[in-house]
Amino acid sequence: MVEAIRRTQTCALAIWSFALGILSLTCLGLFGGIPAVICGHMAHSKIRESGGELEGDGLAIGGLITGYIGIFFTSIAVIGMLAGMLLPAVAAARERARRARCMANLSQIGMACKMYELDHERFPPDLKSLTPDYISGMQVFVCPASGTVPGDADTVDEWSDYVLRPVKEEPHGALVVLVHERPGCHYGKGGNVLYTDGSVTWLNALEFEAVTRGAP
Repeated sequence: MVEAIRRTQTCALAIWSFALGILSLTCLGLFGGIPAVICGHMAHSKIRESGGELEGDGLAIGGLITGYIGIFFTSIAVIGMLAGMLLPAVAAARERARRARCMANLSQIGMACKMYELDHERFPPDLKSLTPDYISGMQVFVCPASGTVPGDADTVDEWSDYVLRPVKEEPHGALVVLVHERPGCHYGKGGNVLYTDGSVTWLNALEFEAVTRGAP
């Protein structure tokens, strides 16, 4: 009789494995799935080494399956949460890089305007006047955030992401806008502005709207 009782004894670790596996699917997630897998493997080993005195291999396998499923789905959820947290930061970093490249474009246009002024004693009347003597690459006239495809030099003022405002003479003691981006290049968040002294500044949406009011 004692021998029969021993043979029908269920392994406690197998029961714990199955219970924790079920809980990992309902509420515990990783906190239930990982212990369920550990208990399941330990129970499976104990049952195999017991010589038939322990049973519950089905419970251990069920615990392993539910535990791994709980770990899998919880991991997917955690990865999704991390991605949701990281994507805005990645997008912000990309936008900062685009703004920096845009400022570099405007700085190059500003140097070309200064060289034009030295040669002609006045600022250029349009962007076309800068090509090809002062600027040869059309990519300079494209804001990295816009996706605009560069066109011909003859029509640069029509397709360029930058708008040149004609300045008749060198201003004294005042910053005057010489070139600015077309509104919308940075999704309404603001834009870069080139002044007659060659400096480039990022303006927020309200400041940029005031500067570019009436611009194409």
